[in-house]
Amino acid sequence: MSRYTKDEFENTLESIASMICRSEDAQKKFATGSSHHTLQKNRIHALLVAQALVRQELVGAPVTDNYTKTDLDRARAPIASLI
Repeated sequence: MSRYTKDEFENTLESIASMICRSEDAQKKFATGSSHHTLQKNRIHALLVAQALVRQELVGAPVTDNYTKTDLDRARAPIASLI
């Protein structure tokens, strides 16, 4: 049983979706290959991983997004920088 409520998970998903949109908008402002563009790319990937994990907790079953252990490890630092 989760220690978070359904409303908390849904609010989290809304926040993550908002961060994804803002990061995609920010990414467009930077030249492809620049450090800022890459930072946003990594953040977007990490947010998508986080979104899938929260969705998985919300529905109580694995979701169709298949992320590897490497994907999860790679997402850790960008997520930590956003918190």
